[in-house]
Amino acid sequence: MTDAMPITRSLPVLVDTVGRAQLGHHPGPAPRSAPLYVCGGLLIVDPFAPDLAPYAEVDATEGEGAWLPLAYGEDVARTLRATRRSAAKVPVSADDPAGRVLARDSAPWRPGLHHTPLARLAVLMWLARWAPFPLSPALLDIEAGTLLAALPDVVEDAEDTARDLLVRRAPDLAAIATSVLDRGVLAGEHWVAALLRDALTATAHLAEDLPLAPRLRDLADRACLEAGEDNAADTMDSELRRLIERVPAYEGTTLRRADGWRTADVDWAQVPPNAVASHEGAIRWRLQGSGEDTGIEVGVDAADQYVADPVGDRLAFRVYTPTRPLPVAIGALEHGAASWRGTARLREPVHPDRLHVDVYHPAWASPVRSGVAAALAAAERQAVRDLMVLRTHLARDDRRQLVRWAEIVGADTAARLTRIEEEHGLDPLTARVDGLVRAALAAAGNEPPDPANPQLASSEWRPTLAEWSRLRPLFPA
Repeated sequence: MTDAMPITRSLPVLVDTVGRAQLGHHPGPAPRSAPLYVCGGLLIVDPFAPDLAPYAEVDATEGEGAWLPLAYGEDVARTLRATRRSAAKVPVSADDPAGRVLARDSAPWRPGLHHTPLARLAVLMWLARWAPFPLSPALLDIEAGTLLAALPDVVEDAEDTARDLLVRRAPDLAAIATSVLDRGVLAGEHWVAALLRDALTATAHLAEDLPLAPRLRDLADRACLEAGEDNAADTMDSELRRLIERVPAYEGTTLRRADGWRTADVDWAQVPPNAVASHEGAIRWRLQGSGEDTGIEVGVDAADQYVADPVGDRLAFRVYTPTRPLPVAIGALEHGAASWRGTARLREPVHPDRLHVDVYHPAWASPVRSGVAAALAAAERQAVRDLMVLRTHLARDDRRQLVRWAEIVGADTAARLTRIEEEHGLDPLTARVDGLVRAALAAAGNEPPDPANPQLASSEWRPTLAEWSRLRPLFPA
């Protein structure tokens, strides 16, 4: 584990022996980071703080990239150039490791014009992978294509990818835009019209020969009128609040099991998105038979809206004991009506108290996490759930629920991470969750805002179209 780094508006700039530059603090492994490949580098946005400075690795062969001042501001770009010059003056021997830091500095971070679309694109891609409930693929594609169309010189092949996404989703876009504009947007929803305007304009521009292009241009003109001059999110009016307040925020629950069954948790890093249920205790298992004929039956709750794919359905399970490096059983799981099921024979009889059942997909498999590592993985999953609930409360403009969220998360997830730190060492996620608790109270007006914490009113925190559609359906009936 790395030492906890405070969230700051000033970020470090490092240059190593191979000329590679690093900017900012790495937020940690998935699901703590939202990576995005940019021209000549890698940008990693913190999904728990997308409005704050991201981390970047910039290739030496590509220089600092024309996108850098637009994402990080001129101060950071200027500091990086000076740090590179300092690094070039340091003698390097053949015995020096390739990654040794030669020069370092720090620079004030003032986000450039590209920071918001880059952060939103990275978070949108993160949501497609890590959201604990399914989001509309069509709406994710439409928004991703729109953001990519605005970043042609920043993301590799951005224009081609944007064209592919938007052309494929053009019929969906036309139907959604017609539905939204016919019903009219309410106060607090003008950003939806603005995003649809940008999507319609980008699609018509990137695919002028598309049969739908004239229709899309007409809809873009209508959306422009609905968006108004100010694209910032407005405070919701009573009618919009009434329409969305019936939809509860997502809350993870652990289902009760019948007698004879034991439960285990799915490590989200080892399964595809939305293949299994996101609550803890999603695995249930029991032993069958005795002696040399002992077998194990495993069931895993499928995600509510999972659509079976005969080609991609390849989930499996493996069974471990604490003292053996190799599994005592491996079996395949087949998807049924609402769950995955499979059986296997144990290589040797083992008391059930000593067994650990792990579910994985062959393409996503990684070493099994146990002990403190498993506790940390569980805390990460809960932090992701908490983040999604927070995003829902922000989308609903619900100050009362923000305060309640802060109270619950402060007493549960933040406290759990603090306990893990005592055994496992400092963890940046602990400070991150605590900062979100403070930020939620500030957004609700219960605490003064702290610039070191995420600013939840910023446009980087605005919901995606896919998230908004869960509250206020965008697809026509």
